[in-house]
Amino acid sequence: MTKLLFDHYIVLMLENRSFDHLFGYLGVGEGLPAAGATNYRTPGVTTSEKFSSRKGGDYVAVGDGPSHSLKQTNEQLFGKTQPTPAAAAAVPPLDGFVASFEVSLKYDLKREPTSSELQQVMNCFDPVQLPVLSTLAKNFVLCDRWFADVPGPTMPNRAFVHAATSQGYTYNADWKPKFTCKTLYDRINADPSKSWRVYSHDQNDVIELYPDLKADTANFSPFANYASDVAGDKLATYSFVTPAFFGTPQ
Repeated sequence: MTKLLFDHYIVLMLENRSFDHLFGYLGVGEGLPAAGATNYRTPGVTTSEKFSSRKGGDYVAVGDGPSHSLKQTNEQLFGKTQPTPAAAAAVPPLDGFVASFEVSLKYDLKREPTSSELQQVMNCFDPVQLPVLSTLAKNFVLCDRWFADVPGPTMPNRAFVHAATSQGYTYNADWKPKFTCKTLYDRINADPSKSWRVYSHDQNDVIELYPDLKADTANFSPFANYASDVAGDKLATYSFVTPAFFGTPQ
């Protein structure tokens, strides 16, 4: 086993975002080009309505926000829900964000979306809007070519973090897939000198995806205990932090 160079590893996995949505205007890494980015209402059809990137992202999405299913992510990347193998192997034009968002908004709003509503998917955060993430990105490693293991929703991508596979799942499967694979936590359990702990707010995807680990109750802790564990030097070798999944008035 590779010798550990650090005493503690802490992993925080956030929800689906595009790089440019968070860091396109940061000036670090490969963000938006100087001229900005453009999508047309019909991908690739320059006679259809034009939408350009703007500085100033929205904290609250219209409807439920852009879809991140495998099918809709394909449309965002390639302008088609089922790209040909040749298209999928090429550099994606990233020209279907507006078209995909229109599909989502028609479903969420039960009506035709307005142009101003569709524009939201092209709005990218000003770095001052995200002071914590912007500070981290400027002072530590920022991967501008870090791609999702599955270009799709939450569960399969979290599965890759925990087990390096989603066992073929490309959708959330109601958070109840039939996983049979071993996980990172099983590997840590096999080494008495290593330990792990999962901190969570409400949902806990480790227990939900790998119920066999539930017996390890000492390894699951409310996020409220995280700060005291850090202050008391009680962190495990590997900590996974699950952010709050459900919004609150705060």
